[in-house]
Amino acid sequence: MIMGKNTLMKAALNHKMKKPEEGDEDYDERKDSFKACPELEKLVNLLKGNTGLIFSNGDLSDIKKVIDE
Repeated sequence: MIMGKNTLMKAALNHKMKKPEEGDEDYDERKDSFKACPELEKLVNLLKGNTGLIFSNGDLSDIKKVIDE
């Protein structure tokens, strides 16, 4: 599990939502794989106080067990 400060998580999510433009440091890396994710804006707005985000492709019941332990 990776945890981060709200400010850093917001910056990362905002960067993910921003379409790459020529001149960006990572333009070549992101130009072909960029996909708009407007739904991430909802997450950015929820990052207040003590908030943790968990992203997973796995079974959420398995993740819940680990967190509960």
